[in-house]
Amino acid sequence: MAVLKMQKISICALKKDRKAILEQLQHLGVLEVDREKEEDAFFQKMDTTGQRMKFEKAATAADQALGILDAYAPEKKSLLSSLEGKELIDRELEEKVQISGPELIKTARGIYDLDREYAELRAGIAKIENQIESLMPWMALDVPLQEGKTKRTALILGTMPGELTLENIYSILLEKTPEVMEKTGVDVHLVSAESNMICIAVICLKEQLQTVEEALRSAGFARPSQNWSKTPKEQKEVLETEIAASRERMTQCEAELKSLASKRKELQAVADYYRVRADKYAVLGELLQSKRTFVISGYIPACESGPVEKSLTEKYNCMVDIAKFFLQFTVDESCGKCTPCRIGTKRLYEMLEKITSGNATMEDLDKMEKLCYYIKNNSLCGLGQTAPNPVLSTLRYFKDEYIAHVKDKRCPAGVCQDLLTYKIIDLRCKGCTACARGCPVGAISGTVKQPHSIDTTKCIKCGACMAKCKFGAIIKE
Repeated sequence: MAVLKMQKISICALKKDRKAILEQLQHLGVLEVDREKEEDAFFQKMDTTGQRMKFEKAATAADQALGILDAYAPEKKSLLSSLEGKELIDRELEEKVQISGPELIKTARGIYDLDREYAELRAGIAKIENQIESLMPWMALDVPLQEGKTKRTALILGTMPGELTLENIYSILLEKTPEVMEKTGVDVHLVSAESNMICIAVICLKEQLQTVEEALRSAGFARPSQNWSKTPKEQKEVLETEIAASRERMTQCEAELKSLASKRKELQAVADYYRVRADKYAVLGELLQSKRTFVISGYIPACESGPVEKSLTEKYNCMVDIAKFFLQFTVDESCGKCTPCRIGTKRLYEMLEKITSGNATMEDLDKMEKLCYYIKNNSLCGLGQTAPNPVLSTLRYFKDEYIAHVKDKRCPAGVCQDLLTYKIIDLRCKGCTACARGCPVGAISGTVKQPHSIDTTKCIKCGACMAKCKFGAIIKE
């Protein structure tokens, strides 16, 4: 068994790039995050439980909906489907899911509600069928199945053990209520008889009702479990109508669920999407963060350290942008007491903005360096005296990046939006027109199945074309 050599890695980056960096690390899939880092006075962990639970709940809802669809509209799979793995989600579907995710989760919950309704209807039908079954022994009765009373008489309905006959019942009444039987008597009618039970109707005077019923109970008498205001025959018809209506609605629910099977692929994608987001927030909850930066540590295969470092540094390490970021902090925190710090840092920040927007000249670099030393030498406190240090350090060690911004109007790291140029590689372009359809200003032209081109004079550098391209044919320089 081969042993994979691992290497510890720590990444410290600006908080504004946190989301993009985490997504890139997820895409690379090589980092095992170290969750044992302890908080200190500067770096704290963020509570992401609420967001994580929100996305996990959404993913679970999508999974439940998929399980329900599999029950009502099973997906046809080949014998070798279990060996094929999950189908890869194309970028177009991923973008669709990101936009319509909440609506798809609403659909998933609708599927769950339909399934619950179907189950409740099925359970309701079983209950009604039991009620009909309990009615059958009373079908010969032409009065409502409930205690009846006139001005002077009372009707008692109930069941008794099947081995008893009318003679036995009269004997019990004579034994238990001799005065009643001798004075007025009691009328007992046999409604139906089965091996284990007989149904009887008893008529007596109202004042004798309790006495008669107690006598009957001594021999196993029990009133019916149901108490309906209609005759058994009428009640049976009502119950059968309810069953028919429930079955019709069940058919509708089943048809709706089968029609929603077309959403299966999107629901699979949205389940994966929200589960990835939940995982991301789980990692976020373990990150040490300050007001403007964050740190993530973990382990990666030693063979992947070079590609990971290159992937991150090339994309996020624009030294001009980093200098601008730190200077923004100084501008915000300046107390305003001394002019060099109050005004000088703002002018220095404006110069950096001019560079990152591609409007600076080489003379501006010289002016900026002079201004740095002026602020450093004339500020009253340590804040102003150290404010120009990020600019001076980056000018000293990464001046080539400044020159690239000024002379070539290009950001080597691809961070400064105003200096980006999007280009279509002809050999990769399939002419699918997805980029042209996604461009909000119509800067892309070309015919179907032929390489397209980008009009840089119209391009607003939004990156929509790059996101739409499934073939990696669009790059930014």
